[in-house]
Amino acid sequence: MKRASDVGKSNLFLWLFSISLLLLSSCACINTWQGENLAASTPGSYRIENVAPFNAKIEEAVKKGEVWPGDPILIALNLLKISNDGARLLVMSKESSPAENPDRTGVTVIRDGFLDDSLRGDWHYFELRKMNDQGWRFTEIRRAFLCRRGIQMERPGKEFCP
Repeated sequence: MKRASDVGKSNLFLWLFSISLLLLSSCACINTWQGENLAASTPGSYRIENVAPFNAKIEEAVKKGEVWPGDPILIALNLLKISNDGARLLVMSKESSPAENPDRTGVTVIRDGFLDDSLRGDWHYFELRKMNDQGWRFTEIRRAFLCRRGIQMERPGKEFCP
């Protein structure tokens, strides 16, 4: 009698173990990280922003002797006020030309997973040129938005989210 009980316990253990493996493997296949597709995509369309007010802010900071206008990444962080903005994903990249002592650079910032019922994420491209005062100035700013509903759910675009 005890032997039949041991076989039953073994079968129960194998059954529970199999179910656990099945549940774990199915959970691993669910894509809960929203930004993986956004980080690899380019926007379908984008807005071009007026650089003048942003360059004026940089010039004022250079006159005050602040450090951030000397680094394109810090400029992007300052402009977007990135610290604890609620985005689940933040991707930044910088491409400079020439490689040594660059005078032109492009910074791309992608944020995804905002805790917002309308705006899911945004995409920014900043083109900057180094000036004689060792600060950088914008030559172009591009923006696009990824929405939770509407036509811009899979690829960022220039329209504001509904």
